[in-house]
Amino acid sequence: MALPANIPTLQALASGNYTRVDNVFISEHLLTTVIQCTTEPERRPVKTDHLPIVLTLDLNIEQADESPRRNFRTVDWAKFRKTLGDRLDTLPSPRELQTKEALYAALENLNRAIDETVQDHVPMTTPCPHSKRWFNTELRDLRKTMKRAARKSFRFRAVPDHAIHVQFKEIRKQY
Repeated sequence: MALPANIPTLQALASGNYTRVDNVFISEHLLTTVIQCTTEPERRPVKTDHLPIVLTLDLNIEQADESPRRNFRTVDWAKFRKTLGDRLDTLPSPRELQTKEALYAALENLNRAIDETVQDHVPMTTPCPHSKRWFNTELRDLRKTMKRAARKSFRFRAVPDHAIHVQFKEIRKQY
């Protein structure tokens, strides 16, 4: 219960008596965020008997830590594959591994080759906290095309059979 005990929530119109018929339930997790829960009789609308209940919560949202990370979208994958292939060629040729130690050594060599290639070819980026990671250049270009078609379709709004309307709908679906 977020509303403390002995706080009335209703004033009977006939008798003027105060009673408590309304309760404010809240989960145990959110109960720690309650700053204040009370009624404000002075804000009660005309011809109503229930008192307004005001619940104030502390909902500070922690910002995600935006540390630098690898930007795989800007990689020249042909160079990446060539470098990785050259590094893998320097490793011992594949064979049946007899012991756990041999397996772990082979995995270590493979991981080292991949990590070194990533460090050489994948640039670091520090994203803006407000950036949308899913929004890429392809979506930007599609959006630009859609907006251009929308403006053209709007210009021909008086001609319902114009081909631009069908074209705009197709571009919008694609976006």
